[in-house]
Amino acid sequence: MREFITRFPVLTFVLLTLGYQFVVVGVVWNMIPEGQALHDDATAWMIFRFRVFGPLVFAVGLTWYLEGKAGLKHLFASFLRWKVPAKWYLIAFSWKFVFTWIGIGTLAILGIREWPGLVVPDFFTGTHERF
Repeated sequence: MREFITRFPVLTFVLLTLGYQFVVVGVVWNMIPEGQALHDDATAWMIFRFRVFGPLVFAVGLTWYLEGKAGLKHLFASFLRWKVPAKWYLIAFSWKFVFTWIGIGTLAILGIREWPGLVVPDFFTGTHERF
């Protein structure tokens, strides 16, 4: 098995990730009662949302399996080595918020949606139904 993983690490990662995604979707699909949506079952929704962490776990796990502790150090070293000026990090961390607010503003100006305000009340426990 180790020889296969060493020879085909990307294929192994893709197969693990796709397999995991299909299993999560299958489990969630079996949890939801007939005629209900994913958002109606809080447990199923939470399990479905956690599927995004599978690729991260597989990437770290495969790196550790193939290269050990040195591989993990190399993998995470890029977080500490800045290779571009700080303004690019500012852009990288802010572009999503800027484009979101531009999109919300455009929808409000065109009258497609109501302006939600600067802070959405009950943001973390609210529902998507209001927008």
